Amino acid sequence: MKITTRVRRDVHNLQKSKIMIIDDTDLNIAIIMTYLKNAGFYNFERAADGVEALNKLHEFQPDIVILDLMMPVMDGFEVIRRIRSMPEFQNLPIIIQTGMSQPEQQIQAWKNGANDVVIKPIHHLELVARVNNLLKTKFLMTELEEYYSTAADDISMAFDLQLSLLPSRNNFEKIEKDNQFAIKNIFRPSRFLSGDLWGIKEIDENNFAVWLCDFSGKGIKASMNTFRLHTLITEFNDYLCEPEKFLGKLNKSLKKFMPVGSFATFLYGVINKKHNTFTYSSASSTAPIIYSHLDHSFITGDSTGMSLGVLDNVEYQSHTLSFEPHHSLLLYSDLLWESPEVSGISFEENYLFQFFSALPHDQKVYDILSSNLNPNSTYSDDLTFIEIFRLGE
Repeated sequence: MKITTRVRRDVHNLQKSKIMIIDDTDLNIAIIMTYLKNAGFYNFERAADGVEALNKLHEFQPDIVILDLMMPVMDGFEVIRRIRSMPEFQNLPIIIQTGMSQPEQQIQAWKNGANDVVIKPIHHLELVARVNNLLKTKFLMTELEEYYSTAADDISMAFDLQLSLLPSRNNFEKIEKDNQFAIKNIFRPSRFLSGDLWGIKEIDENNFAVWLCDFSGKGIKASMNTFRLHTLITEFNDYLCEPEKFLGKLNKSLKKFMPVGSFATFLYGVINKKHNTFTYSSASSTAPIIYSHLDHSFITGDSTGMSLGVLDNVEYQSHTLSFEPHHSLLLYSDLLWESPEVSGISFEENYLFQFFSALPHDQKVYDILSSNLNPNSTYSDDLTFIEIFRLGE
């Protein structure tokens, strides 16, 4: 049921609301009840002083309180303070009614937690209007809290499902063992759900594939595309060793459902341990980097290519880089390239020269990056980083 429908239903049933009237004068209570009964309300509880009201509060569970300020035993100011000290009643609407017209006393009541004020003698239309307004607000806030609580639960479940699409540690261990590689990664969404997704797949005894995708946009809309993508990728197993054909087929399929203005950047590559190569195709992705831990040199790959989902029948190009033992392959989302302050590492080529030159032998970029990232920070975009380190022979 839509939230607007639920709120409208509750607004039309305001008369069912439970109203507590606290006043030491029976005549005042009778007048207020008469005004509200004429407006359709019927569910009342009365109290002659603050102590009696507080004793009845939990059992009656009022939706709104109408409270006199000047009463024996416990005045209205103290009643408000006591009510607001209870977590379950911190948002309970409270209207104070008083014969005091001095603004200082009204301000004091608001400071203590009152929501509204009516001045005696009470006008029936004013009272009914203020009660209706506060009840409508209360029901709306209650519905919003329920809505956001449900949405938060749904997002949490969706995020857990999205995490299940990512390669598991078991996938890593098999590929690492079979191919003499060490694989490290960082994955952090910007808004609970991510438009980034990456994967790794063993093709045969000499080849395994790795890919990284970044959908435009953020949040739920972008994350839904990652689920579609994960399903589509399994349809192109015949092209796993041909990156340019793989991207062409994937692009044609994505174009069918991608809304106008949406797109995805994508890099798909194949690591061949027999020929010591990384062959890849790019759809406007960030540039892959291969770094040598032996002499601190590095190569930045070609990242050109049309983004996925924009045009039909796009032809992509394959590129091949040398990937020897003691080399690291670095793949990363554009947040790390656009916002170096996030990780403390700039992926600009001039900075990388200085960075790699100072990197200790066999020191992983992953270790430095993960130590620089603040686990409590929220980023402006999704963050994905993958380092595949080829062990020495």
